[in-house]
This record gives sequence, C-alpha cells and structure tokens, in this order.
Amino acid sequence: MGDAAASALGAGVVEAGVLYDVAGTASVLGLCVDQFTPDVKHRTLFATSSVLPGLWHPLAYINGGGLNLRWFRDELSCLEKAEAEQQGKGLLRRV
Repeated sequence: MGDAAASALGAGVVEAGVLYDVAGTASVLGLCVDQFTPDVKHRTLFATSSVLPGLWHPLAYINGGGLNLRWFRDELSCLEKAEAEQQGKGLLRRV
C-alpha cells in the first residue's frame, strides 16, 4: 500500500465519487472511482489502487507542492515566525 492510498483511507475516502486534496511534501488531487481507467490520452494523471478492493484513485500530482508552503512561511512570514518563536509557539499555532 502506498502513502496516497493510505492517506485516502485515513481521510475516509471509502466510496466512488469522493474528491480529495492532499497537501504534504507533494500536492495531490485525487478522486475515488470504481473503475480503473488509465489516462492514455493526456498522460497527466496516474492511478493507484485503493486499499479497498474494487476502488481506484486517479491522481494529479505536483512534486514538491507542499514544500512551497514551507518556502512561503520561511521567506514571506519572517516577522510572524519570529513572534511565534518568541512566544514559544510554532508559526501555525500562532494563527
């Protein structure tokens, strides 16, 4: 089982028709479907099997997308980050 399938299960994606967004190191937009249909025309989506039998997850994947959030925090939120550190909190807990 891959991390995309595991995260979908953890998010409660257990039936066809559910769209989900994952913002981790990579950004992933996925859909749960009940039929495997490879994207042979545009070749922009890839599919992984679900943890649950008979379900598939076609995924749009942006490698490093979540790293953009870290860059934004570190480069454009310097004052907020410094204030949070002075308060002994993480930047996200400050909000």
